[in-house]
Amino acid sequence: MQNRLLYMKRLNIKVFYYPVLFWVFFIFMFFLAIVQFEKPADAFRIACLVSLPLIVPVLINDYLFKKFLLKKKVLVYLFLAAVNIIVFGYFIDKLQKYIEPDGNSETYVSIFIFMMTYIGIKYMIEGTKQQFRMKDLETKQAQAELNMLKSQVKPHFLFNSLNSIYSLILQKSDQSGPAVMLLSDLMRYILESSKKKLVPLKGELSFIKNYIELEKLRLGNNFSLEYSVRGKSANLFIAPMILIPFVENVFKHGVSAQSKNEFEIKIELGKEELKFFTSNQIVATQHKLEEKNEKTGIENVKKRLALLYPDDHHLEIDKNGGKFQLNLQLKLKV
Repeated sequence: MQNRLLYMKRLNIKVFYYPVLFWVFFIFMFFLAIVQFEKPADAFRIACLVSLPLIVPVLINDYLFKKFLLKKKVLVYLFLAAVNIIVFGYFIDKLQKYIEPDGNSETYVSIFIFMMTYIGIKYMIEGTKQQFRMKDLETKQAQAELNMLKSQVKPHFLFNSLNSIYSLILQKSDQSGPAVMLLSDLMRYILESSKKKLVPLKGELSFIKNYIELEKLRLGNNFSLEYSVRGKSANLFIAPMILIPFVENVFKHGVSAQSKNEFEIKIELGKEELKFFTSNQIVATQHKLEEKNEKTGIENVKKRLALLYPDDHHLEIDKNGGKFQLNLQLKLKV
């Protein structure tokens, strides 16, 4: 209840301050224009005489505008606005001539001009505030979606890594112990980087290298990998876990038990730019779940790239010739 009363109080203040500021500003402007020709006291009196009587019809028009025109009742609004101008124009004209018999009166025109100016400024401010609110809402929604996508990477990665270690355990391989240690390092990095928007590229590349080492333990000699990193990663930053799903995809969906597996992972670093290339054979699978997971992982990264690097990335995927080839160009932060 107390919060509701506080909200209503703030709302009343917001509703109140615009009319006050509007009229104070215009009385002051009239005063500055007239004081060049009249004494300050007379200038202030004339400014008030011109402005203050217009407050009522202008505020009535504001009410009519919200009540009818914003609800698309145009004819009703035009009729009532005209009545408003005629009635108050008549009485204000009489009042001003009574107080200042020698003064010139242009009451009807003045009411119309003030009505339009008041409404125009008010809704320009409201429109600007609405744009800021929409922008803020879009930012929050994008951040929420990004957090959701980012959170999906962790269990997906962990599942694939555990699957690799599980296969080593089934084979009773001596590499099971080293594989668990590698996974420990990988998970430590994930926990440390997940809270950051950007991480040093050097750490991300080290993370990728450790993951490749883990997959090497699983595959043994049944593969050929061409892995290279060219260029310097110092002072460059990247969104965490943005590349690893592509690396996972190479080992997860490009491995065949019937043939020698050939993989390529190449990274080239330039000035504030990263070029990332992967290539693996397309292995036919009978498991629809694996195909779905592949598509989900790739789509996840596409969405993250669109949110994090909307104008700073170019991604191409080619599935011709029995190979899955991926090219990514990414503009990095310094």
